[in-house]
Amino acid sequence: MKSILKLLLTHPGRFAELLGATFFIHLLGLSGTLFVILVFNNYLPYGVNATLVTLAIGAIIASLAEAAFRSVRQRLSADLFAPSLSRIAKGVYGSLTGARLTALNGLTPARRHEALRGLDTLEQLASPATVGALLDAPFALIALVALFMIDPWLCLIALIALVLAWLTIAAGRPRLRRLAREVAEHDAGARALATTAIEQPDTVRVFNAQTRLGAAWEQVRGRWLQARSTSAAAAAGSQTLTGTLSAWQGTAIIGVGALSATTGDLSTGALIGANILAARTLAPMLRLASLAELFARADLAEQQLTELLKLPHEAESGSELREYGGGLELADMAFAYPGMAMPLFEHLSVRLTSGMALGVIGSNGSGKTTLARLICGLVESSRGQVLVDGTDLRQMNPAWWRRQVSYLPQEPAFIDATVLDNLRMANPDLDDERLNAIVRTAGLRTWLDNTPQGLDTPLREGGRTLAVGVRKRLALARALATNGRLAVFDEPTDALDDEGRLALYAVLNTLRAHGSTLVVLTHDPHILRGVDWVLDLRVKPVPRLYPVTQSATFTPGDASFPPVEQNDNDEDGEDASTHP
Repeated sequence: MKSILKLLLTHPGRFAELLGATFFIHLLGLSGTLFVILVFNNYLPYGVNATLVTLAIGAIIASLAEAAFRSVRQRLSADLFAPSLSRIAKGVYGSLTGARLTALNGLTPARRHEALRGLDTLEQLASPATVGALLDAPFALIALVALFMIDPWLCLIALIALVLAWLTIAAGRPRLRRLAREVAEHDAGARALATTAIEQPDTVRVFNAQTRLGAAWEQVRGRWLQARSTSAAAAAGSQTLTGTLSAWQGTAIIGVGALSATTGDLSTGALIGANILAARTLAPMLRLASLAELFARADLAEQQLTELLKLPHEAESGSELREYGGGLELADMAFAYPGMAMPLFEHLSVRLTSGMALGVIGSNGSGKTTLARLICGLVESSRGQVLVDGTDLRQMNPAWWRRQVSYLPQEPAFIDATVLDNLRMANPDLDDERLNAIVRTAGLRTWLDNTPQGLDTPLREGGRTLAVGVRKRLALARALATNGRLAVFDEPTDALDDEGRLALYAVLNTLRAHGSTLVVLTHDPHILRGVDWVLDLRVKPVPRLYPVTQSATFTPGDASFPPVEQNDNDEDGEDASTHP
């Protein structure tokens, strides 16, 4: 309920118009009750048909006017919430695509999906029917005032029923909110298992995971169904109580009114009209009770959406160099993920000038991919700086910087669009000549020639439907499309065949010949023989830096580089503060 009130209060002018329309809806709604009272009191005793016709015409006109105001309120509601919901949806997607990854990673994928589903809940909440139910509640006082004018004691009965109904709804809200949270949590677990079955069919079958996953699915679904059933029962209980109150109210109104009618203090028409007014007084509460579960889900959705919208975003502006010369320096850097007992690395310092190549080695989990992401500005270090031609990367425009980087991630993923769209997304200015050269260099020509649609081949599920080797070559082509002066390649030869590796070595040689700065995170000895320096992340916590003197090209052959030295205080070794 708080969610819709916040949306209403963001547009006070339109909210006032809605209140005005609702006022006239309830005022004109009294015409039906007035018609009944006048028919019983004025027509039945005398039987003047002209009186009945006049009353009927007046009631019809009033009902048409009421319908017109309801139509106006419906249109105002739709116009009021559409821009707000659109703005919220844009902000949510903007957070998913533009929030700092360090902050975004604090939300599990399930919570992100749940936040997106919260948009649907808000749209249900902002429907004209729901808005009308909420606005009708305070205007039930109009019927209450009319009832007071008929008989104060009958008004008191209706007031007591109204207060009890409100207390019933208010008392059930905390439990409904808790149950809504439980339903969301179990639903997220079920969706995660469903995603595994859909996206990892080979893994499920090869490792005979069907039984275990099936048992987990039944357990999670059982919990979800139980929570969903409990939530529905709680909402139904609230409706039942308010419905019972309505029945009791009708009985009390008729009983007390009948006593007054027998003494002549209340006419028959007034008694019937009072019963109608009492029902109109309680009707909005009955509708709110039926929406109690939706309000609970909306409160949870608002909380999740707010959490997502509050994430800090990457900068959308910043410094831009007239021309990036290829200089890169990591100055006294340290990085640790939240909850880690020790940092991945610290006091890491490396300086590269244009045309130099750095090889980074390390075991799984040693921080190679994290280092690549730090250089690309995807995450921020715990301490230290990334300097770009001497300028702190945090001062740079992120979009500009990423245009200077040819990035090949270890696990490539793509936008669900065509191959051409993915390549031109990396560089909108990519012309056909450069495009064909990139395709040829990355070794994609044969695969494209064998696909019916070629460059117009659509990629689905982030490219996971492609063969791993093809995905790697396509990622290489995308990296080359940016034509950046800094190349950051993370395990570039993984999943490539001999032909693909030879093509990759040729690419590295070409980039170096053109003066590009290279950072290659790899275990491939053939690449490491062509770099100037090797940074060893296996040495903890301060990585070590070794020079390589065997070769200046990336070619197959025997490769060697200094072994790991675990003694951080070895006076003969160069530590990571040494700058090439």
